[in-house]
Amino acid sequence: MMNGKQSNYCYPGTDILINNYDIQQEADLIAKERQITSIRIAELENKEPQKDGYNFKKLCEIHHYIFFDMYAWAGKPRTIDISKGTSLFCRAAFINDAAQDIFSRLKKDNYLQGLEKTQFIDKLADYITDVNVLHPFREGNGRTQRTFFRELALAAGYNLDFEKTDKETAIAADLAAMNGKTDILKSMLQKIVSESSTEREPQKHQSSRLEAIRQKGKEYAENYKHDGPSRKSIDYNNER
Repeated sequence: MMNGKQSNYCYPGTDILINNYDIQQEADLIAKERQITSIRIAELENKEPQKDGYNFKKLCEIHHYIFFDMYAWAGKPRTIDISKGTSLFCRAAFINDAAQDIFSRLKKDNYLQGLEKTQFIDKLADYITDVNVLHPFREGNGRTQRTFFRELALAAGYNLDFEKTDKETAIAADLAAMNGKTDILKSMLQKIVSESSTEREPQKHQSSRLEAIRQKGKEYAENYKHDGPSRKSIDYNNER
């Protein structure tokens, strides 16, 4: 939900986000976005994690990679205030400063590497909450955050498998954590965090999953001919 006027993100008089395919029906837009972003996320999951550099710039790069096919503003911090229910996310004017604080702390914590599982989960819950409150993008924050923290966890020696939980539990955990109650989130993380093998066993599974998703994506590739903005064309202002 967005507070105030729709600004330049939506088609006039609607809540439909302006998109590169000019789709103006909500159900069609949701379906198209799901098709495309699932492929981009699978591609990212198929890559080896980097050991450091988990900063705001990387979060923006992940968002851009996932959504550049769909939206011209992919990877760019939002310029409007947004909320979910009664919870207001970080005001747009403070996003860059808040992000600098969060990711500076994450760097000082060595990107959560070298921690026992209980310590890792405690710290991870705090950072997931902070980044969720930050909510720096107009759309796609959840998918971007899950991809970011999944890679960060792998670099720290843990698997973070969100498929082991359901959407309702995750939303309830996030909302409670935003109000200072992280018990539900930590309990959820206990169930979906496990130590990763040194040989990264999920790699074969991820390759198969990526191929399956690519096959499903042939339909939209045939129906929609659109090159989309270059992944290298984005201008990252106030990189952190």
